[in-house]
Amino acid sequence: WSPAGRWQGQWKSQSTGHQGPLRARIRQIDENRYRAVFTGRFLKVIPFAYPAKLDLVATSADDPTSVWQLHSSQRLPLLGTYEMDATVTRDRFRAEFKGRRDVGTFELTR
Repeated sequence: WSPAGRWQGQWKSQSTGHQGPLRARIRQIDENRYRAVFTGRFLKVIPFAYPAKLDLVATSADDPTSVWQLHSSQRLPLLGTYEMDATVTRDRFRAEFKGRRDVGTFELTR
């Protein structure tokens, strides 16, 4: 198995208390990299899309109970550098993100 595929859940900011629905589509780029597009809503009505390249940090893909560790770091216009560290199992994607003025989580399932 791999983290590639469709996910859904929600995001939450610990900095502001904002939260909302979140979907992700993840595809494999090569053996150690993935591309994710996260889409959701801010303040219940403002749509957003957040593309991210995810680098594989660690896994044992042969084991069906394996846990994948993924990392992303990128500079976003007007928002500064956003970093994300994700822990992924077969049916759960949990990530912690941090930026210049924001810290929060993504909680997704298949």
